[in-house]
Amino acid sequence: MVTNVLCNYSFDPIFTASYPNTREIERLSLLPAIIRSLSSPLSQPPPGTKLIPLSHLLAENPNRSIALFPECTPTNGRGILRFSPSLDSTPEGTPIFPISIRYTPADVTTPVPGWSTAGRFVWRLLSGVTHCVRVRIAGEIYNKAGEGEKPAYDGIEDEGYGEEVDENEYGSGSGLELKRRAGGVGGEEKEKPQGLLCVEGGEALARIGRVKRLNLGVKEKMEFVQAWARHKKGT
Repeated sequence: MVTNVLCNYSFDPIFTASYPNTREIERLSLLPAIIRSLSSPLSQPPPGTKLIPLSHLLAENPNRSIALFPECTPTNGRGILRFSPSLDSTPEGTPIFPISIRYTPADVTTPVPGWSTAGRFVWRLLSGVTHCVRVRIAGEIYNKAGEGEKPAYDGIEDEGYGEEVDENEYGSGSGLELKRRAGGVGGEEKEKPQGLLCVEGGEALARIGRVKRLNLGVKEKMEFVQAWARHKKGT
């Protein structure tokens, strides 16, 4: 939510939504983008969603920036999720600038998604005296000839891929620990393999954000949210 407002004020971009199983994207305005950041993650576009290729959106708006969120869902900034193949569809010669935005205190990051937590999140955001925002922008990267079409590691991205990941206190904090091992959970529809551009973009984002790339994607995020909700109901 805060990221959407900050990006809109600083860059006036065209917002988009990505999905893990398609290279096409959904165009959004600011308000739908904010609502999406507070909603539960989606593994597939809802029925009737108008999807367009990234190249068409760039061709129609040659003088505008495009805000692409390849992780497909907001995170707490503690790790980089698997990227959507939408990034691989970037036309050759188009500069891509990975941007890392970190907040202090960290509780102003987007909370565990769902409207049940949105009210508490807005209260914490507005009741704070000051909020510090740290923005890091990496050097531009490009989709080299055919690079986006080449699968890299078939979804296994780096040496951190097999580590157990602690999602304790995700976003607003829950006291619940969720762990997943590499390859232990798969999507209902298999995610497309990571292209070389996704790998390069993920590495750049992890480097400037000083975090690790994780073996977690949208499906694992959805399972975590469900587990968190069950935990809250049991307490």
